[in-house]
Amino acid sequence: MAFQISKAQVTELQEKAKRAFARARGMAEKSEAVVERVVQSAEVQAGAFAFGLVNGRFNAPEIAGVPIDLGAGLGLHFLSFAGIGGGQAKHMQAFGDGALASYFTNLGNTVGTRMRSRAAAPAAQPTGAIAGGNGAVAGALTDSEVARLANAAASAAA
Repeated sequence: MAFQISKAQVTELQEKAKRAFARARGMAEKSEAVVERVVQSAEVQAGAFAFGLVNGRFNAPEIAGVPIDLGAGLGLHFLSFAGIGGGQAKHMQAFGDGALASYFTNLGNTVGTRMRSRAAAPAAQPTGAIAGGNGAVAGALTDSEVARLANAAASAAA
């Protein structure tokens, strides 16, 4: 018994094969884009870690008054935008992003620490301070003392 296939069946199989190959090409292109994003992310993280390590080990070194991570980040970006490295310039840019991330993390940490210390600093002497017998300021009223005085005033007024 011979196996027979019609021309229509051959055409249908060809179309299915074309669609399968197109789908495979699409998946390959998409996976290439995903791998590129993963590599870029790893390069940014490596840059941030490397410059964080340098800052921690060498106490935030500077070159000509410029923090090393800021200078390196800007320099790597300049080189990549200038076309140095050709098709691989994107790797310099990603590492530069990591250097800049390190710089701005340190800057944010410094600003936040200053804000916290200012918020925790003792306030100026309030005007309601109690004067001692010699006229010197003995201290401010506490919340409970203010509440007790307010309750006493309210009771006296009633």
